[in-house]
Amino acid sequence: MSPDRTRVLWVDDDVAHLAAFVHAVEGAGYCVGRASTVEEARHLLDSEGSWDAIVLDILLPPKARMTPDEVESMVFPFYGGLDLLEHIAASVAPPPVVVMTKVASPLVLEQAKLCGVAEVLGKGMVTPKQVVATLRRVAPPTAATKL
Repeated sequence: MSPDRTRVLWVDDDVAHLAAFVHAVEGAGYCVGRASTVEEARHLLDSEGSWDAIVLDILLPPKARMTPDEVESMVFPFYGGLDLLEHIAASVAPPPVVVMTKVASPLVLEQAKLCGVAEVLGKGMVTPKQVVATLRRVAPPTAATKL
């Protein structure tokens, strides 16, 4: 991943949905890192240096392999994106976060907004071009990204 280009961490477990969007964002000159669980995203946030923006789904499993007992013990097992948002918001200089999700619950979306998300986009309701425009607004490309 090129350090002189704007870096976006995309956190979503819906791989089929992700491909067209990541392709468009990379085509716009951004470097994209990918994670499909909260655990993977935390690892990348902690080990890969700073990110210029994060695109995040709310409906995420905490980790790749969960036992039935682990799932049963969780109140909201697949709202892992909210946990990750709180982790990001608690960092010293959090990057802008764009939430892209199918979740329509006002309570969940309000919690996301309280964590300081820059934008909420409806998954299945936006095009890759609209996502690129949103990223350009919240994380303007560096000179190298514009090339």
